[in-house]
Amino acid sequence: MFSRAAFVAIALFWVTMNVLLWREEFGSGRNGVAEVPVATVIERVLDAPDASLLTLRQHGKIIGQVRWTPAILEAASSTNSPESELPEGMVRTPIGHKVDLDLNLFGEDPSSRWRLMSHLDLDTNQVWTSFQVRLLQRPNSWEINGTAGSDAIQLIFDDGHSRNEQRFSIADLSRPSLFLGPIAALIPRTLLPTPGALNPHQMASGFRWTARNDWLRIGSQRVRVYRIRARWMDRMEMNAYFSRAGEILRVTFPDGITLSNEALPGIGAEPREAAR
Repeated sequence: MFSRAAFVAIALFWVTMNVLLWREEFGSGRNGVAEVPVATVIERVLDAPDASLLTLRQHGKIIGQVRWTPAILEAASSTNSPESELPEGMVRTPIGHKVDLDLNLFGEDPSSRWRLMSHLDLDTNQVWTSFQVRLLQRPNSWEINGTAGSDAIQLIFDDGHSRNEQRFSIADLSRPSLFLGPIAALIPRTLLPTPGALNPHQMASGFRWTARNDWLRIGSQRVRVYRIRARWMDRMEMNAYFSRAGEILRVTFPDGITLSNEALPGIGAEPREAAR
């Protein structure tokens, strides 16, 4: 009799816990699309264990490929420190994050093939400490470097024969013709920023960010995801979908430009928002 009662109690406990977990994860109504702090989603993205390999399309045509690689920065430790014996994959003392982005634009001729590589270091508060951006179109290359605490931005141009280097202040970002100088003539007009477009204060004030739980259809399945929506100056909108582990799944931009994760072939369909 006691064994039967114990079995029934354990079974009821197991069923109850599963129902509660199911409601928490898949419950209907507004809880299914509840807003979450943007910082929470960004932290998941920065802590993602794997890189995201994405296909870049415009109006359905493949025009490039993007590799997004986040990683946790760790403090250096001596070989005699107990932290040096931690198992592989364990983080010792995190001091921030780093993000590498590698973009390749395809083209039928060399003049339309571009590669952009960027590196960003962040502290534990997700504030940038340094960055490097390189734009390549052989034989030309452009490189921009910056470090937090220093008002100087370094710009290097190399055409394969000569190297030109200059420095400008962050305030000069609002006047591209001033800091680019003669190099501006060598940059394709479509890539040139408009006056004031790079002003950090103006850009920051124009953005509106929201994050929420949502659903994304992958093949025949609906998968629980995070979605970040960014609106700039109430004119342009971007939507980014991330797995619960922080991996990039899909990003949509204006003018029919999309990024989709190569590991998920059925993700090309337009996402369907969860029912309210």
